[in-house]
Amino acid sequence: VSRYYMILLQSEDIEAIKKDKTSIISILDRKARRVFAKKELGITDEQVNEIEEEELALDNFDPDVNYLLT
Repeated sequence: VSRYYMILLQSEDIEAIKKDKTSIISILDRKARRVFAKKELGITDEQVNEIEEEELALDNFDPDVNYLLT
C-alpha cells in the first residue's frame, strides 16, 4: 500500500527555504506536529495555534528580563 501526502506551504515558508535551505527541516517539523496534534490528540486549529504561540513565547523568553505581572 502506497500513501501519498500533500504538504501546503505558505509563501513565507517558501521564501525562508530560498534564503536558508536547512529551514525546510523546521518548517516540515512544524507541519508534522500540527497534523499529529489534530489527528492523534483531536484538537482544533485554534488550539494548535495557541500551543504554537505559547511555544514561541517560551523560545523568546529572556531569563535576564524581570517579567512582572500587573
